[in-house]
Formats: sequence, C-alpha cells, structure tokens
Amino acid sequence: MNRMLMMSLLATSLVVGCGEDLLGTGGAGGTGVIGPLTWDVSEYMVGQDDCMVVTPTPEVALTTIEITISGSDLLLESNLENFFNNEPLGGTSTSYSATDSMVVASSSFMVTPQGAPECTVEIVDTFTLSLTNTSVSLDENETVTATWSHEETDTTDPACTEAIWGLPLPCASDATFTLTQQQQAQ
Repeated sequence: MNRMLMMSLLATSLVVGCGEDLLGTGGAGGTGVIGPLTWDVSEYMVGQDDCMVVTPTPEVALTTIEITISGSDLLLESNLENFFNNEPLGGTSTSYSATDSMVVASSSFMVTPQGAPECTVEIVDTFTLSLTNTSVSLDENETVTATWSHEETDTTDPACTEAIWGLPLPCASDATFTLTQQQQAQ
C-alpha cells in the first residue's frame, strides 16, 4: 500500500513539476493551440498592383490579421474576405516551427469566371512574416514585418483573355507592412 502511494505521489509530482509541456499541450510548435493572436496592420506600402487587389480603398483595407498555431500547423486569416471564394483572405503553413525566423503561409485555388467555363485561373496568395526578434517564437514577438504577394495565372492559356478576365494574365501584386500584436487578455 505504501509503495502504491509513493508511486502515485511521484507520478503526480512529475506531472505538476513539468507542467503542460510534459503533456504536449504548451509552447509554440507543441500540440497545444496558441491563438488566435490578433495583429494590427500599419506602414502598409504597395509594391506593385497589376492584379488590382492589394491597393486599399476606403471601403476595403487590410487592417488586422489573426494567427492560430496548432503544433506545426499555422493558420493566418485577415479581416478581408477573398472576393473569389468568399473565405477570409489568408493562408496556411503545415511546417511551422517555433525556431523559424521567417514564416510563409499561402493559399491557392482555381477560379472559373461566370459565363466562361473554358477559362480557369489559379489564384495564389502568400504571406511571408519576418520576425523582428528571432530569438523567440512568432507568438512571443511584438512586431513582425510582412509581405503579401498575390498572383493570378491562366491555366487554360489562351482561353482566358483580358476581355473575359478583365486584365492581362499572368499578373502579380504585392504589399509590405508591419504587424503589431495586440495585447491578449490574461
């Protein structure tokens, strides 16, 4: 009986002493979920906008990004809705690591314009985050530098003409900005 009690106490003290990480639920890159973390967009600068999607208007501007980390999976969603598929504009990464100094999250899908079934365009959005403080993980950074790249490519060339799509393909757009993490409620 004493031996069972001692083993039980030893096991309990190990779990308590090691905390959540022993259980695999804590820390970036573990199996637990971090976030969503909300980041504010500032210092937004358009590089090029051949696709006419990254230049903000009074009605549509990139203002916040939410990032959720679950183990090696990272989900990035912006406040903007993707015009083409009515989903939040963003991307995913399935190879996130807490030691990454740069994180790339992307999304890709095919679009067929209404009334032009012979035309298919691939849309690719990529968000590249460069950590300001590379000695800590993404979720522990206060600010990061980000680049949003958007590309549209006709996969049925030459079926998708400018008259059908509305602009010459392929096209590319990009913008850079700073992300500042909002204070999270404790």
